[in-house]
Amino acid sequence: MARPKPTVGVKVKTVAENRRARFEYYIEDVVEAGIMLTGTEVKSLRKGQASIAESFAEVRDGQMWLINATIQEFSHGNIFNHEPKRQRKLLLHARQIEKMHTAVSRQGMTLVPLSIYFNGRGRAKVELALAKGKGVEVSLTTTPDSPDFRNLIEVRAVMADGSVHSVAGTLAGTRQREKIVDINGFDIDLLLAEGAVVTAYDPVAMPAAARRLAGQPIRFAANLASAIGDADAVVLITRWDEFRTVPRLLSQLPAPPLFVDGEQPDVVPVREDP
Repeated sequence: MARPKPTVGVKVKTVAENRRARFEYYIEDVVEAGIMLTGTEVKSLRKGQASIAESFAEVRDGQMWLINATIQEFSHGNIFNHEPKRQRKLLLHARQIEKMHTAVSRQGMTLVPLSIYFNGRGRAKVELALAKGKGVEVSLTTTPDSPDFRNLIEVRAVMADGSVHSVAGTLAGTRQREKIVDINGFDIDLLLAEGAVVTAYDPVAMPAAARRLAGQPIRFAANLASAIGDADAVVLITRWDEFRTVPRLLSQLPAPPLFVDGEQPDVVPVREDP
């Protein structure tokens, strides 16, 4: 008598969960994705040594990738042990990838991993959600006759204290390069014309951003301290653990800069102008 096949999609052992995802996002759709792993990564996963709390997924060149997920090095690994935060390819059908890519690019959706688990066949899977951030609104304005730019995308976020923050961007020039044009109503071009310098720091996205923003008036810092050391204003738009020290670092400066924390605007220090 043939042995029954395990049901695909059943979570036999969950090894990592993003518990905050359902509080921070509206979950629109969920799919099960395979994930390409090395041998030491599988062994670490079986011990539950993984975290996806700060991770996300993105589509590049028609492929889906898991970004910033942490799988700790295997305790008995050798020189061929894996890199804990390396980017890992997710396995989905082409039509699923295209559907999700369209939702992200046109509707402002986000790809959020909800869990990593082993199914009934002993294979590692990722529960991947197509989600929309709570309190975030994305709008697209098209103006064919505009002398500056034809398409403007604005992201507006309503924070816990009721305050509203917005960022607007477009594709500018003949090469259609990404360009931030407005932050909370302030015209970026006017600030740059007055001599403002924009400095960015992101340990994961910086290499790709540097390539895509080549030629733009922006510099990239080598570390967090150098990014905020002489700043007049600091805007924090990520929840990664490394950036939780920003308020403390700013409080130690002789003249703390203006500080906008996108996650906790009610507790951030604000410099008083003379």
